[in-house]
Order: sequence, then C-alpha cells, then structure tokens
Amino acid sequence: MREKNKPYPEQFRLQMVELVKAGRKPRELAIEFGCYETRVSPASWGPKSL
Repeated sequence: MREKNKPYPEQFRLQMVELVKAGRKPRELAIEFGCYETRVSPASWGPKSL
C-alpha cells in the first residue's frame, strides 16, 4: 500500500476514472494497482471527474 497522506498522481486518478467508467469494478482495480478501494470508488472522485 502507499505511504499515508501522499496524493495519487493526477494521471493515475484519471486512469482509474476511465477504467471504472469502462465497466471495471473498483475492488478489482484496487487489487490490481495496489491501492485502497475507497480511492478508486466514484465517491472519492469529486464532481470534476464525473
């Protein structure tokens, strides 16, 4: 897992948004990319990404 309080790079966040919009599940992306599921869920994106 990542170090606490370090933000994910913008490119990583955009990639997660696109993968979830394409139908991938946040849980499987979290496992695949080694991050927390809550950071991949739509609730964490904010209005800009939706």
